Amino acid sequence: MMSITDTNIIDIVGTTSDGLVILTISDYLDWSEVGKHLLYLQQKINTYIQYIESENIYENLTSGKEKPLAIRVYFKYEPKDQMIFFLE
Repeated sequence: MMSITDTNIIDIVGTTSDGLVILTISDYLDWSEVGKHLLYLQQKINTYIQYIESENIYENLTSGKEKPLAIRVYFKYEPKDQMIFFLE
């Protein structure tokens, strides 16, 4: 199961029909502990950035070379203002 708390794991990698490579983070946590939640998300995003910068992504997705990349976060619960600020 994908988990925002498994900060060293890439949840989903795929491509769109127009060639965009999307790395997806699945965030199911509620906002009862905002600080902890933000920390998990920051660590998860850092893992994704490292995965891209190290080019390890291309070992698993050879068709992704030279294509634009995006990281998307899907939230189960509406993000708090702090999260929106963080993501911007």
